[in-house]
Amino acid sequence: MSRKTLFLTTLLAALAVTLTVAPTPVEAQTYSYAVKFVCGFNRTNLGITEDGDVGGENVVKLGNYATDINIFNPSNDTEITKKAILLVKDGKPVGREPKVVGPSGETVSLGMPFCSATYDDCNEILRLAGIPPFPGVVPGLFIGFLIIQSPNELDVTAVYTAEICTDQSATGGTGMCQSPPGTPGFASGAGISIDVEQIQGKKLP
Repeated sequence: MSRKTLFLTTLLAALAVTLTVAPTPVEAQTYSYAVKFVCGFNRTNLGITEDGDVGGENVVKLGNYATDINIFNPSNDTEITKKAILLVKDGKPVGREPKVVGPSGETVSLGMPFCSATYDDCNEILRLAGIPPFPGVVPGLFIGFLIIQSPNELDVTAVYTAEICTDQSATGGTGMCQSPPGTPGFASGAGISIDVEQIQGKKLP
């Protein structure tokens, strides 16, 4: 056998082996986003001790808090799942160390086409956590995480706002700053802050 024939035979054999080797399957991946939320009205600066007594610092200062979580799908059609974890429930610490808590309520799925968006506010987050609505009043303080998971990478943005009445005597039973007579929609003596955070996802193994 000539050297040229031997070379061609060896090359064809190597090519045959390459073609018969099964391709390595692409591993499924999941992107997970843990978004902090602070919702509701904290009526006092006093916290709750480990024994359940009132005292010490509260988890956040007196004020009314809201969280808006925006989700944008820049990729192919995908399905996301969402679940809520409560660390503070109606002003009471349920996940303070050494306590550890898991998801509250239900896990829901939502289909998101390419280039579509949705959002979750405090009303939806509390509903997801199994908390009934509060008709006519602002709920107590709820703090935790909204967990969003997807096989595709998402753009997740959280918007946090907080309000406090500079004159606490203007705070009615609803827990909101009261508007002066004849000026609906404008709160009296209210200070407000806003913060926008881009949430980075983690690729799960």
